[in-house]
Parts: sequence; structure tokens; C-alpha cells
Amino acid sequence: MLAAITWRQFINLGKILREIAISDSVTALNDSAVENIEHMFTDTARRAAIFSIIHLLGVSLFF
Repeated sequence: MLAAITWRQFINLGKILREIAISDSVTALNDSAVENIEHMFTDTARRAAIFSIIHLLGVSLFF
């Protein structure tokens, strides 16, 4: 009887740990995606700003 209760609790613990692991993985992937999007946005904004400055200064990029 005690072995059956222990086994059931062991199975329940495994399910709980799996759910925690999945939740943590989803959170980590979402955080990584947000960080990558922020990097792309700031890189694009930086390039646009540089292009605008070059355009305002009248520098030709084509020789």
C-alpha cells in the first residue's frame, strides 16, 4: 500500500516538474524573442539615423 502511494506521488511530482520545465522554457524563449526584436529595432533605427545624417549632409554614397 505504501509503495503504491509513493509511486503515485512520484508520478505526480514528475508531472509537476514537467509543467514547470515547459513554463520556464516558454518564458525563456519569449524573453529571448523580445530581446532579439529590440536589438533589430534599435539596429534599424541606428541605420536610419545614420542614413538621415548622411542625406542631410549631402554626402553621396554612390561614386
